[in-house]
Amino acid sequence: LGGKWRRLYSSSQGDGLSFPHLMHVLKGYEGPTVTIIGTIPCAKHSLQPNNTTSAYATRGIVGFFTATPWTMTHHSSTQSDFYGTDDCFLFSMTDTEQHDSNDDKTGDSVVRVFRPTRNNKQGNYMKSSCSNNNATGIIGVGGSTSQPRLHLNERLEACRAFPSGGTFEAGELLPKGADSLYYFDVEALEVWGVGGEGWIQEALQARVKARDVREANLRNARLVDKKQFVDDFRAGLLDGNKTLFGHVEHAAERCEGYE
Repeated sequence: LGGKWRRLYSSSQGDGLSFPHLMHVLKGYEGPTVTIIGTIPCAKHSLQPNNTTSAYATRGIVGFFTATPWTMTHHSSTQSDFYGTDDCFLFSMTDTEQHDSNDDKTGDSVVRVFRPTRNNKQGNYMKSSCSNNNATGIIGVGGSTSQPRLHLNERLEACRAFPSGGTFEAGELLPKGADSLYYFDVEALEVWGVGGEGWIQEALQARVKARDVREANLRNARLVDKKQFVDDFRAGLLDGNKTLFGHVEHAAERCEGYE
């Protein structure tokens, strides 16, 4: 994590809380990243009567570092959707008063790091999927297919962060007092490219190439669709209009039956 960092996505710096734009940023970027998520308790799942707990009093930060580039797959529920290596970790940051004295402190905050466990044999480090237009999908870290340790959905609301899951060391990711069944809403989100200027530049160039390939494929698909339409249209004319405008003839026959 040493060296220069570059912000790739920031909900507070013009990108907004947008899952499609987040997917657009991650697709094709071939370098290590740090994802930082500002959390507030999910009011929909709060156990406090009338939501008496202040969201501001239980704000937290949860994040994930990975040296593996994010790979977007189409929606699926198979275990093989997980990928990555053990060169990754989860972390959380909360106020000092919410944790024990033996936690790492940074100013007025406590940082806790949860590294992969030695007995992790499944390799369930990270998973990500999205639709073709990036509108729907999920990001999961650790745990299992049915219950990732950290789970973001396309709404960025009612996401979940569990204290254990097998892949990483156990420990609370959310602040004490949230009382929302491990659910949280995303208040802010940032993704940073890390690893130094050289690595970041190579990753950015790879993303540009990947986007160029996707755009070229889309243009080719549009040309093929247009050509197919024109060919079908001409075929209908050359066949004596047997199929082209056939619905008009069918409608006329039905009208004649009522005369």
